Amino acid sequence: MPKPSEELKQAGAPKGKSAPAVVKQASPGIPALLKRYGITTVPRLTYEWGGYRYTNAHDAIAAAKRGESA
Repeated sequence: MPKPSEELKQAGAPKGKSAPAVVKQASPGIPALLKRYGITTVPRLTYEWGGYRYTNAHDAIAAAKRGESA
């Protein structure tokens, strides 16, 4: 069974549909601090299956396999 940190249940989204993205507003000083320290954003792959999101492809595949046998 995947660890809770490796999967997130989509709240409020019908099965098969993605939940709307939640955009958080950064504190006013955050962009300046990120620039000052040379901190950049890095895209991260996220896998979705059965209404869950996984950050690890192996966990997503394992869940899908378990879903087939259910």
